[in-house]
Amino acid sequence: ALQRDAYYPELGLVTARVKAGSVEGMYFGDLAANNGRSHSHNDTGSYIIYLDGEPVAIDVGVPAYTRKTFSPERYTIWALQSAWHNLPTIGGVMQHDGAEFKATDHEYSSNDDRATYSFNIAQAYPKDAGVERWVRTVTLDRKLNRVVVEENFRLEKSVDVSLSIMTPRKAAAGAGVLTLTLASGEGRAALVRYDAAALAAHIETIKLDDNGLRDSWGPEICRILLNSKGPVASGKWTYTFAPA
Repeated sequence: ALQRDAYYPELGLVTARVKAGSVEGMYFGDLAANNGRSHSHNDTGSYIIYLDGEPVAIDVGVPAYTRKTFSPERYTIWALQSAWHNLPTIGGVMQHDGAEFKATDHEYSSNDDRATYSFNIAQAYPKDAGVERWVRTVTLDRKLNRVVVEENFRLEKSVDVSLSIMTPRKAAAGAGVLTLTLASGEGRAALVRYDAAALAAHIETIKLDDNGLRDSWGPEICRILLNSKGPVASGKWTYTFAPA
């Protein structure tokens, strides 16, 4: 099951690891589809990242189903909203539900050196977000054992932008770098390097009271916000995930 690469164009799904048959090193998966799939969340273009088979950036999942889960209030549940996936929030506006809110312009390539997946998530946001273009490119660099994420965007006007990174690891912030360690204290730590001239890191702790989520991730997770240092109308930001 540990294929080096997988691409499902009808789903918009890509997965890539350093080498086949091993969980050693970096791995990413990304589903750039639409927000109208059965049981879907508002999560088009959100990535997951693992190191040595252990989670670094996660999809939190869904709390236990209730009547609210299948009601008009479905997308008031925090774990289903894009701000609690590994995605941008643009001027306070999140992605919207519905099949018309989708990723476009998919490009995928893979070889022995790298696997790259690029797509435009502008259409996943409602018009009041004012997104003209938001091209996300996720690259697994097999030689350097790292995952590089590039956000290349243009907006109709300058607004504050936040990039969410959800992690079950303990997070500590330094100058332009975040250190993510497993709660158990075992395994390799992961580093997230970002441009501190353009972005400021903020770490939130989320206590989990849902038994299913606690079984997956433990009693708490972190949401890391990489916030723009003031309103922006365009940008090209790159940040990387790698072993410490």
